[in-house]
Amino acid sequence: MSASQSTWRLSDFEREIDEAFTTLIEAPWARRPGASLAGWPAVDLYDVDGAYLLLADLPGVAPEDIELEVTERELVFGGVRWSTGFVRHGRKLITERRCGRFRRCFALDEPVDTEAVEQGHDNGIYWARLPKRQETETG
Repeated sequence: MSASQSTWRLSDFEREIDEAFTTLIEAPWARRPGASLAGWPAVDLYDVDGAYLLLADLPGVAPEDIELEVTERELVFGGVRWSTGFVRHGRKLITERRCGRFRRCFALDEPVDTEAVEQGHDNGIYWARLPKRQETETG
């Protein structure tokens, strides 16, 4: 077997592994177009004091560029980070800061009171508090 055949087979194997992970892991969870498990932006989701609390690192994202959709059992959060435009000429050496649209979807274990959702933006951290719906007792 030549080196080029070995390289081709490795590339083909890597592609097959990527497809398998997409099928087995991403597809069942990415229920909406544009949903991503890529982990951008970084988020923390907590269950605390009868509510879910979402924290997301969004420096450079204006509050008006953030969207939040909440149903009883799903949280969809997205938006856009625009390019800063600071550098108009020159050659990129390293590009780690992402720009563009993002969308993250999370299934929630318990229903949320969609009328009582609070959200804010503080020093590059976006937060949303989603109170769990209180079940009324029937008796």
